[in-house]
Amino acid sequence: MIDYKAISYKLNQDLGSTELVMLTFGNASVINSDRTKVYIKPSGVEYSSLIKENISVVNLKTGELTEGLKPSVDLNIHLEVYRNFENVNSIIHTHSKFVTIFAQSLKEIPIIGTTHADYFKSSIPLTEQLSRSEIISDYEKNIGKKIVKLFEKVDPLNTPAALIANHGSVVFGKNSEECLINALVLEYIAELAYFVNEVKANENEKFLYKYHHERKHGKDKYYGQ
Repeated sequence: MIDYKAISYKLNQDLGSTELVMLTFGNASVINSDRTKVYIKPSGVEYSSLIKENISVVNLKTGELTEGLKPSVDLNIHLEVYRNFENVNSIIHTHSKFVTIFAQSLKEIPIIGTTHADYFKSSIPLTEQLSRSEIISDYEKNIGKKIVKLFEKVDPLNTPAALIANHGSVVFGKNSEECLINALVLEYIAELAYFVNEVKANENEKFLYKYHHERKHGKDKYYGQ
């Protein structure tokens, strides 16, 4: 039997050991294989103090806590994503420095290099800003809805990240290991983009970026095989 609570605990411990989070900022979660339960970091617990037994276990359909401590305040962001993206099995939310600079500047992270293209097929999209009524009523759930809206016509795992306007980011993964890698790469490419003059990619560059993504993720992929 798979111990999803242990997987979530390890993911949050690993996240806490990176420079993507500080204090109690950020959270990570996984969902079980039959997509009934979400295992997420509890609210207000420092990563260094977290123990496996404290991981919050939540019913995906109802949002009801069934085990562990009070779940992260961002729980409803995670629930909205899991309810709508059946191929996403892990989520990380952070306020890492360079990613948050873009989110607070209301700018997408442009695809301007092959490192970006290796992991993300396109620019990292930015959610719409929330209205006053959306902020007051179901704030976190409405953030989740804005994220889902970004991927209405595209597979979220082709560009498994989104910027939350004025806030931070979420990244997705088929599993917890992939999700953490995506979070680390997202911050790295955000830092690169911050220091590079933003220029419009020419057609040859666009071809190069598409080639890099396909060699790792396409039907004839050969990178890392």
